[in-house]
Amino acid sequence: METDFIYKDTKVGAYIPVPLCLLNSSLGSTELLIYGMLLNRALLSQKNGWGDSDGRIFERYTWDDLAELIGRGRTTIGTALKKLEHEELIIREYSGRDGYCIYVKIPSEFRKYNQAISEIRSQPVQKSGNGVFRKLHTNNYTEIHDQITDKYTFKEGESL
Repeated sequence: METDFIYKDTKVGAYIPVPLCLLNSSLGSTELLIYGMLLNRALLSQKNGWGDSDGRIFERYTWDDLAELIGRGRTTIGTALKKLEHEELIIREYSGRDGYCIYVKIPSEFRKYNQAISEIRSQPVQKSGNGVFRKLHTNNYTEIHDQITDKYTFKEGESL
């Protein structure tokens, strides 16, 4: 695999989103990977307006497609999907000859965390001494994240 450094202007291509609040959950790596893939596809479905009559976003993925994408067998995929359903992170509804509609749900901690981060990002900007506009300095990310999850501790300057 060829690699390169990330620079200031580097654009990151496709990636799999996994909410941080799930890292300390009972989900294994396969379940996290599948959930991330389903969430990624759900976000695409959201952009394309794939919703049911209630406005809930859904997607379609076959076990074979998931198995091929992550290099696992159908049995592993089935077990992982059952675990995700048990944890109430997805709902699968049979829709006849089209197979299953998969509804991806997000943990409430994820929504609270994103709202808190949005509030921080919407803070006013100020002009610094060198004429550059920047957001007011806060280190509230750590405090907000700790209040919501009580599981992670980030220090200023750290990166994931």
